[in-house]
Amino acid sequence: MKPTPLPESKNPSFDSSSGTGETQRILIVALGNPGQEYASTRHNLGFMLADMFVASTKIPGAWEENKKFHSLICELRTENRRLLVVKPQTYVNRSGTAIAALISFYKLKPEEIIVLHDDLDISLGHIKLRLGGAAGGHHGVESVMQALDTDQFTRLRMGIGTTKEHNTEQFVVSNFASNEHSSVKHMLERALQALQVLISQGLTAAQTRFND
Repeated sequence: MKPTPLPESKNPSFDSSSGTGETQRILIVALGNPGQEYASTRHNLGFMLADMFVASTKIPGAWEENKKFHSLICELRTENRRLLVVKPQTYVNRSGTAIAALISFYKLKPEEIIVLHDDLDISLGHIKLRLGGAAGGHHGVESVMQALDTDQFTRLRMGIGTTKEHNTEQFVVSNFASNEHSSVKHMLERALQALQVLISQGLTAAQTRFND
């Protein structure tokens, strides 16, 4: 099942009012490490999903470097929804630095934030969505929690397998094995569908359809 593209927008602008009623604002934060050497690693699933999401929409928008927010940012707007898709360039463990700057500037609330990230506690190929909860040892999520001073934001978690036979720090920045590529592709496709449903229908609908 292919995700349904969001309607096309004519005027992307995250912080301006449309003048046609209440507009939903959503900050989508993808966790990952900058640089080509990390592009295909387990820790960069968040970046991969963000790229797929932006590419899947019919909304005009492009990644732009924003040094003030230490991030690559793509602004997307529909008639009643404004999305700011962000890939912090601070490295995973310092993702909160970028988030703190964004929430301060845009006056965002935790409930307006979705974080996309890899998860060691979930088997490879599976995804889970949830509101709040512990970071599970994910230092990037811990950094976001510190920036927000709460865990009450939505997370789309993608499984990367087990570290029983590996050093955790080395494992998360390793590339997927060739025999894992099919599972990763399927997982990202499901995660994209889940993100579309999360945005358009809410957390409960997305959890019901996609939580493995």
